[in-house]
Amino acid sequence: MHNDINDSINEYSINFDNNAQFSNYNLDNFNISIYEKENTEHLNKVNNIPSYYLINKPELEKNNIEQVTKSNEPELYTSNEILNIFNKESNKYIFRENLKKLKFSSYIEDDLQLTKKKRLRSDFNYDNIFLQSNNNSKNDEKGKKRGREVKDNNNKRETHDKRSPDNIIKKVKAAIFKYSLSFLNNILKENFKKNVKLLKLDYRFVNKLQKEQDLNFLNMNLKDLFSKEISPKYKYSKDYNKKIIEGILKNGNDIILFTFKMTLRDWIDIFTLKKSVKDIINKYNNNHIDKENLIKKIEQSLICVDKILNKIVDNNDEDYLAHFIFSLYNYERWFHLRRKRNKK
Repeated sequence: MHNDINDSINEYSINFDNNAQFSNYNLDNFNISIYEKENTEHLNKVNNIPSYYLINKPELEKNNIEQVTKSNEPELYTSNEILNIFNKESNKYIFRENLKKLKFSSYIEDDLQLTKKKRLRSDFNYDNIFLQSNNNSKNDEKGKKRGREVKDNNNKRETHDKRSPDNIIKKVKAAIFKYSLSFLNNILKENFKKNVKLLKLDYRFVNKLQKEQDLNFLNMNLKDLFSKEISPKYKYSKDYNKKIIEGILKNGNDIILFTFKMTLRDWIDIFTLKKSVKDIINKYNNNHIDKENLIKKIEQSLICVDKILNKIVDNNDEDYLAHFIFSLYNYERWFHLRRKRNKK
C-alpha cells in the first residue's frame, strides 16, 4: 500500500507542487468529448481512445440514479460482516486487535438512521423523556417558561453534535473524497510520465449532504467526479482538474485508463476491503489487459480503510469508532434511506 498520504481525517487536503511543469501540455486544446452521442467506434477513431475505456453517456447517469432509487435499497452491512473483514486471514496484519474485537451496539442501526423505523433521537431515552415531561409540568405550575434552559452543558452538546448521524456521515464522506483523490494521485505518480497532481474539489461537493447528488456521485466514474470544480483556494481555473484529466486520458496507459473508469462505488468497495481489486477488474471486459500487472499497480497505490480507522482509534472512544465504521460500511444505504428535503 502506498504510504505517501496525510492521515488526518479532519483536513480534506492534498499537497500540490507549485513547481510541477505542464509546459508540454496545451491545456486549451484538451477537448476529449467523452460524452459524444455517436457510437463508441466513432469516438475511438476521433480521440484515439480504445472503445473499452469510453465512459457511459450522461443519460446513463440519470438512469442509474433512478434505478438505484426505485430498486430495493442496499442491504444492511451487518456488524458481523464487518468483523469478518477485519478478521479475515488475508487481512490479519492490516487491522489492530482492538478493531478485530470491536463491540457494536445492538441499537446502532437505529442510532444511525439505517432502518426505516421512526425513531426517537439517540441521545434521549424513555426515562429522560418521562422526567422531562414531569419537569415541564412542575415548571408550568410555578409559572416558569417551558423548553430547554438557556445554559446547557457545553460538553454534552458537543458530544451530541459529534455523534449525530449527519455529522458522522460527513466525516465518512470527507474521508472517501480525500483518500480516493490520494489514490488517483498515487496512480499518476507511479504510472504517468508527467509530474501532475489533481487538486481537491470545491468543499461544497464534500460538505453538503444531498440524497440525489450523493447517490449520483457513487455512480460516477472517478474521471467525472474529479473533473468537477476545484477548491477556490487554488489560483487556477475552476476546470483545472477537468483539463488535466482530459490530457491524462489522451496520453495514459491501460492502468491509468482503467483507474479513471472505475466508479466511486467500485473504489469504496476496494477501500473498505468488501471486494478485491481482482473482483472489480473482472466486472469489466478487460481481456486485453495484463490483469496481474494491473492488480499489482492498483494495490501499490491503494490506501485502505485501516489508515483512517487507526487515526480514529487514537483520537476517539470505542463507541464513536463503532458508529463511524458502521456508517462507512453502510454509506450508500444511509443516503438511500435519507428523506428528500423539499426546497423552501
